[in-house]
This record gives sequence, C-alpha cells and structure tokens, in this order.
Amino acid sequence: MSEKENLKIDNNFTPVEYDPQYILQVNALKKYFPIKGGMISHTVGYVKAVDGVTFNLKRGSTMGLVGESGCGKTTAGRTILRLSGEKTGGQVLFNGKEVYDMSKKEMRELRTKMQIIFQDPFSSLSPRLPVGEIIGEAVREHNIVPKAEFNDYIDSARVFRRSEAENLYCKGTRAKP
Repeated sequence: MSEKENLKIDNNFTPVEYDPQYILQVNALKKYFPIKGGMISHTVGYVKAVDGVTFNLKRGSTMGLVGESGCGKTTAGRTILRLSGEKTGGQVLFNGKEVYDMSKKEMRELRTKMQIIFQDPFSSLSPRLPVGEIIGEAVREHNIVPKAEFNDYIDSARVFRRSEAENLYCKGTRAKP
C-alpha cells in the first residue's frame, strides 16, 4: 500500500434516516487528528480519536458514555457538539437535522439542550463557587431566563434541590423533615 493510500480517510457509511423517536442519532462518527512530519510539515498519519461511533438517544433519556482513559469519550462529546472543529466523517443528527449544517445561532441554542457533564466533580465543579453560581453561569450564558428573573430562578433551583433531598431522606428513614 502506498503512503498516499495509507493517508486516505474512508468515509463510506450508510446514512441514517431521521426517526422521530430519537432526539440524537450519531452514525459512523469519526474525528481524526493529523500527525505532521517532515521538513514541510505534511501529514504523515492520523490519530484516530473517534473512529466509527454509532448510537441513538431516545427522547427524554440520558446517556452515559463509558470507557477507559484516553479512549475518545471526551473527543466524541466535543465532536458531537462541534467544539472540536470539523468532524472527519459520519453523521450527527439532532431532531433530524445535521449538526454540522447548523448556523452559529442554531448551535448556541442546541448547546442549551445538549451538554457534556464530566464524571469527576473536582474537574467539573469549582470549590470556590457555590452550586447556585455554577448553575447560574450556564443560565446566564445561554439567556435561559430574563436578567430580571435570574436571582429568583437560581433561588428556586436551590429550594427545589433542598426539598428533593429532604424528601429522599425522609422516604429512606420514614422521618418527617
């Protein structure tokens, strides 16, 4: 096999048709990073960080992507959300629309509905910020509530979480809060 054939990226896959039971359809997703070499820094190979990932996510459900360290979980999530530049191949359909065909405005809206949450709370949460402030950053950034209602929204989230925790505690112990 020649060097040029070795560098060719195979992007042959059978496109999926939109199925309304799924909010997210990922089909044969690829994200390769070029390995540069030589005097003129040309591509000599690829790191195949994500290579042919396929899954469907039903509406109203949550998905966890699990795997060994360095297997491409974060890169897959970042590629689905278009946070890692262009995909190398495959399809990412959100509500039947190709994510890589969406405008910047549509992507900003999409990112309020689809997020990456990392398992390690120490890398995801700042110990210097209260949880309300951490939640508030996303609410403020994506204009989820009007500025005038922001503090009430955060306060209601805190009250809900506290009452939810009390209910769980009380159910387990049969005690009243």
